[in-house]
Amino acid sequence: MPDLDPILLRTFKLSDPVQLDGLRLGDIPTWDSLSHMELILAIESAYDLRLTGDEIADLTSVAAIRALLANKVGAETN
Repeated sequence: MPDLDPILLRTFKLSDPVQLDGLRLGDIPTWDSLSHMELILAIESAYDLRLTGDEIADLTSVAAIRALLANKVGAETN
């Protein structure tokens, strides 16, 4: 399974993974609506997934992204 942190760091132009803990949409200037869609595309590509509109709308925090990936990737490997 690909590591999510490099995707987040690259998309949000951050250098320190510690900054990711507790991060939510809008907390930093680089997580806006455009970078949110860039993040979705990067996640779909890295994990070979297609997210629904509802799933995309629910991804408003790093914790929510990790939880969704754990469910989707875990379900595909079981």
